[in-house]
Amino acid sequence: MGAYISSSVQANSSRPQSSRPALSSSNNSGPAYRGGHLHSSHGRRPMRLSRHNPWAFQTAVSEALKRRGYIDALWDALSNGDKSSHRAPVPCEVLPLILHFAGSYKEMTLSKEEPVRISNGNFAYLTHPIPTNLHGHQVVGARISVTSHDQGWSSEHPHLRGTYIGSYTWGEALVVESSSPTSTTEQGIPRVVVGTEVYRNLHAVKIWQTHEKTFVGPLASPRGKGQVDEESKEEGVQSDGGDLISALRPGRALALHLHAQYPGWTNFTQGAHITIQYLRVD
Repeated sequence: MGAYISSSVQANSSRPQSSRPALSSSNNSGPAYRGGHLHSSHGRRPMRLSRHNPWAFQTAVSEALKRRGYIDALWDALSNGDKSSHRAPVPCEVLPLILHFAGSYKEMTLSKEEPVRISNGNFAYLTHPIPTNLHGHQVVGARISVTSHDQGWSSEHPHLRGTYIGSYTWGEALVVESSSPTSTTEQGIPRVVVGTEVYRNLHAVKIWQTHEKTFVGPLASPRGKGQVDEESKEEGVQSDGGDLISALRPGRALALHLHAQYPGWTNFTQGAHITIQYLRVD
């Protein structure tokens, strides 16, 4: 049970170019989010969102999930059947499995391109809220991409440079509660539900590195009761990804926190993207 996690890192010798992934669903059936705007593939004018209040993104995502497109048309066609070809309706319990194995998800991407440097501390860089109304959808996966590097030097043994050994700058994915008064600490910091490391920078390497990690949760039952199909389990499954995705429910958020440990260590970050995948289940 749980989830498999795929992770990759790519070193870039030059400053990364601006890149803003889109918020979309398969076959252009959903809107797109770039920077501080929510864009629609149906020609609607973009709606500006506040960069200082990421929780306002809940409304935008909720509205996006409510819009009909290719995935909803496919759902209706399969569930209604076809009398002319004598095709029987597909049971509602099976429809989420068909969409899942076809990779038919609605993806919502929140991007930030703002250079920061964190020294001997941690910083909440980007927060992607889950809307309080998912309109019959369920979170099934997430992808985080970060471009960063460390200070480019260290007093450690030279043979450690260019490796991940003894690297003390990294990023962490955290599922946090909403910012309501009942779900924060006394300092006003959202409560952490679960977290896992996303990446570490190469030790004493001052070139930009693009780190990407994908989390895929267990395929839950259509009614969201957490039941997992035994035949869908993968070998080498790691439980932390499943815990992360299973914890992403309405009113919570997936947050990227940047870390640098010990004096002299600095985490330079150029930008990041957080993508959440939603599967229609009802």
